[in-house]
Amino acid sequence: MTRIKFRNRIRLLFFSIILVVVATSSCDRSNSSNIDDYSLVNKSAYFLKDAKGSLKLNDIVNSDDFKLTIHNASYGLTNSVLWLRVKHPFDSLNSNKVLGIANGSIDSISVFQLLDNKELLELKDFSNFLLSATPFYQIIPSKTKKESTFFIRIKSSKPLVVPLYFSSVSDNNTRIIINTVIFSIYFGIALVMLLYNLFIFISVRDINYFYYCIYILFLVVAQISLQGYIRHFFGNTADVFIELSVPLSTSLVGIFSTVFIMSFLELRTQLPKLSKVFSTFIFIYAVAILLSLFNYLIISQIIIQFNTFLGILFALLAGFLIQKKGVKTALYFNLSWSFFLISVIVYILKDVGILPFTLWTNNSILVGSSLSILLLSFALADKINIYKKEKEQANIRAIEAMKESQKLIADQNLMLEQKVVERTAALEHTNTELTQAIKDLRDAETNLVESEKMASLGQLTAGIAHEINNPINFVTSNVSPLRRDVDTLVNLVTDIEAVCVKDCISDERRKEMTQLKEEADYDYLKEEINFLIQGISDGASRTAEIVKGLRVFSRLDEDDLKKASINDGLNSTLVIVNHQFNNSIQVEKDFGELPLCECYPGKLNQVFLNMLTNAIHAIHKRWDGSQGGKLWLRTWSDSDNVYISIKDNGTGMEEDIKKKIFDPFFTTKEVGEGTGLGMSIAYNTIKKHNGSVQLYSTPGEGTEFVIVIPIVHEIKNL
Repeated sequence: MTRIKFRNRIRLLFFSIILVVVATSSCDRSNSSNIDDYSLVNKSAYFLKDAKGSLKLNDIVNSDDFKLTIHNASYGLTNSVLWLRVKHPFDSLNSNKVLGIANGSIDSISVFQLLDNKELLELKDFSNFLLSATPFYQIIPSKTKKESTFFIRIKSSKPLVVPLYFSSVSDNNTRIIINTVIFSIYFGIALVMLLYNLFIFISVRDINYFYYCIYILFLVVAQISLQGYIRHFFGNTADVFIELSVPLSTSLVGIFSTVFIMSFLELRTQLPKLSKVFSTFIFIYAVAILLSLFNYLIISQIIIQFNTFLGILFALLAGFLIQKKGVKTALYFNLSWSFFLISVIVYILKDVGILPFTLWTNNSILVGSSLSILLLSFALADKINIYKKEKEQANIRAIEAMKESQKLIADQNLMLEQKVVERTAALEHTNTELTQAIKDLRDAETNLVESEKMASLGQLTAGIAHEINNPINFVTSNVSPLRRDVDTLVNLVTDIEAVCVKDCISDERRKEMTQLKEEADYDYLKEEINFLIQGISDGASRTAEIVKGLRVFSRLDEDDLKKASINDGLNSTLVIVNHQFNNSIQVEKDFGELPLCECYPGKLNQVFLNMLTNAIHAIHKRWDGSQGGKLWLRTWSDSDNVYISIKDNGTGMEEDIKKKIFDPFFTTKEVGEGTGLGMSIAYNTIKKHNGSVQLYSTPGEGTEFVIVIPIVHEIKNL
């Protein structure tokens, strides 16, 4: 089957070759003596190269520096302005003849006719065909019955190939038709191959087809530029673009053909050293593009021709090396680039003047690239067959492996059935042990929670003892001065009474009484007694406040839902932790008017205590006892929830700490300073209230906890 497909492809290839050859040769045979005889006029033409392009028309007409053309229609690659001088005898039978230049890639052409060796007439373009490959052909005015002399000014950045011819209008039209037919055949082949390979690329998603389609696209653009058709799309209004079209398009053809070769032959894995050479070719083409953009067109053209020639040689070398490894598709690849190399060699030899400018040499790249496109398409198609064959072999191997697997599975099933019974018994035993372990863990968790409660109670006791001790000391320290002042007052009253007992109060006695009052500072005594009594009153009030805080906070073991004031709970907790402020933390309270909330008051107080303790610890850690620490407490509510914000300007938290802050046994304190259960218990307590907590923290700036507690507690069925 494979041999039949291979034979069919070979037959299709030869049929395509015969089609192209017959088409061009049939066109060539038509009026061959008149149509393809380009050298007839060139051999009688004289040329002059104006290096600076500064010579005027009169200087050219009178110049004696013209030389006879030697290399047929080729005048080389040069920056100079080329002037051609050609004479044409008068033909009375056919006075209206066409002067033509059959090269469409010339950048600039101007033609002047010298009438009777006196009058110079500039000839204008006159085109009868829309798609003419001849950029200039002019019907000569029949104003003279003598021999006419023509001066042709030519400027081009590409090789100066100037095939001059005089012909009748009918012969000229025939020549145009032939060139159009040849290019149409080429364009049709390229378009069909482009669409065909694009369809395959969309179907199989093989990147080789994509590179090949881009290569064909730019190859067609390059041929449009080389054949001169681009001038008919843009006219003479885009001379700069037309001038750059050839170097840009040929460079892009080189780049994408190189990329296609590297991908198709898999050079990076098959021939890695040669792959670097092809990467160098791509770089050289890129340099040529830059040179052409900076108006170094001649240098760019030389680099492109040299790089193209070397690239084809190395492509053939890579193809033969890959073919030696047994890759069948390399045969089509080598044939393709062999045809293309021959066509490029013929075209370059025509440009340098070694080969004559004929219909065949001028269209050699069209023929070569057509055959190359067809052969590369065969190579890609053959690669698909190779993929199919490899896939079929892989499927066969997969089926065999599946059969082996099924047999192995059957054997393993017997062993597994025996082991399942053994493993089931082991799993049941393990399950029993795990159940007991889970029970033990739950008991341990309960004990840890109780331990945390006891830690909170211990903290509570220490706070209350500290707070009660202050007012007691206050009262105790005031007892001694109060007793001393009272004794003084008693003595003063006694002395006054003794004075008053005397018979009469003389002036001296009055002075004596006054002196006694002044000595005792009677007015100050009264003021001091009032102050001391007020101190005793304040101490008693403070003691009452602490006792009230103890009563509000000490509801740790309440398990019944109650309506309680969140603000009262926060105030009582602040009383408990007040001794930790050390007169270095400023507390700012912004309590809103909250409705009573259904909650477990004692448990919420424990949440507040844990969070306030952590906040105070973070503040002391940052400020180290100095002034500047702040603690903000804010409460507010909406129709459904109560919100409590506890914010500090302590050390803050990193992201990794924020993620683990509510995990059991996680703590940032030193060893022995905390159990790591405070925030975990707080989190679980909030969840028990169907609430939530948000954490906002910035390292070095502080932390804020926002607690959300529903006003009405809904019991959820788990």
